[in-house]
Amino acid sequence: MLKTNNVKKTLYFEGAGCENTYRGEVPNCRIRTAFTNDNGEKIYLEVLGYEKSKEDEKKYKRYPKYNVGDAIGFIDACFYITDNPEIDDENCSRLPYERKEPIPYSYKGLLKFVNEKLNCSFDKVVILPRLSGYNVHSGKGKYNTSERYNFAEDFNYIPANKHKQKAFWGIDKISLMYYNGGGEVMRWVSS
Repeated sequence: MLKTNNVKKTLYFEGAGCENTYRGEVPNCRIRTAFTNDNGEKIYLEVLGYEKSKEDEKKYKRYPKYNVGDAIGFIDACFYITDNPEIDDENCSRLPYERKEPIPYSYKGLLKFVNEKLNCSFDKVVILPRLSGYNVHSGKGKYNTSERYNFAEDFNYIPANKHKQKAFWGIDKISLMYYNGGGEVMRWVSS
């Protein structure tokens, strides 16, 4: 996917059922998305967030690149969507990043991983709350085909759904955090 007319390319992630379980700046400890990379390959990605603990440091001596309290991301699922129902993509089309070296669980870390490792050119990452309208799984189509997914690049976030969010959450304002690609984490608050 090429940039055109200086339009920013946004990679939307669905918060996967764990609202307000912050890991660092990311407002959900489990996020997922489906998108098309710059080579036209369709990819599913799910990332789990974790904060390094004192036990990780002292008892288990793991994650030496991170400090206690740092948010760490683990690639839980990362595979090509081949559009071939004969291929079990989740098991046979995996990319080599699942359950390997952790990444920084931050907007900047997610954007860097997707752009550098998965051959993309997104400008920003947005993690959407429940009832925002983006659900990565479409619930239709044949297994192991792109019909089963809603692709982030086809999604257009419409804050008009805020009345549903307000009714569900029982609050007046919904906030949305995102990384703008320019080194800042931004917060959007509905009116």
